[in-house]
Amino acid sequence: MRLLIWNTRGVGKSFFRSIFSRLIQQHGSDVCVLLETQLFGASFAHARRWISMAWSTYAVESKGLSGGILMMWRQGSIRMDAFHRYEQQVALVIFESTEGLWLLSEMYVSTEYKEWRELWSEIFRMVSLGLPSLVAGDFNCIMESHEKMGNRQYTDGIESREFRKFIDDAGLIDLGYSGPKFIWCNNQDGMARI
Repeated sequence: MRLLIWNTRGVGKSFFRSIFSRLIQQHGSDVCVLLETQLFGASFAHARRWISMAWSTYAVESKGLSGGILMMWRQGSIRMDAFHRYEQQVALVIFESTEGLWLLSEMYVSTEYKEWRELWSEIFRMVSLGLPSLVAGDFNCIMESHEKMGNRQYTDGIESREFRKFIDDAGLIDLGYSGPKFIWCNNQDGMARI
């Protein structure tokens, strides 16, 4: 099974559909997770119309321009049950004939660290079921100083400490990344640039 996870920062952008179609063809993805879709109400209904009927979907609408998760999987390739208890997370229980049963938990986490605590407890509960698990997404938190450049110097605050504790307690492993080291910029100049 091939999995594509993309923090889109807006599915409604004019260039999105062509890039998305090209990625699907290039990678032969069976499951696609789109984060920070910024889709709600009429914009969400419009996006659903251009998604091929060959895909099943499960979504959490955004709150205005913040958040939103859209999960899609090819019909017939695998069997899935999708659910969510929090607006920041969607879980898929995946049944593959070759690999058996496993859990995919996707999240677009709030920047407010106090909202994380319930989500960490939920993820920990699911992971502790003993199923092979993949927890992925945009956590909106950094763990170490080398993950940030610019503006104020990084401080090891409560947000970072709680995030590291969650990863350790749940027995998760950071798989690293490929591509650019920094993937976001606040588009400011001088000392204000992050």
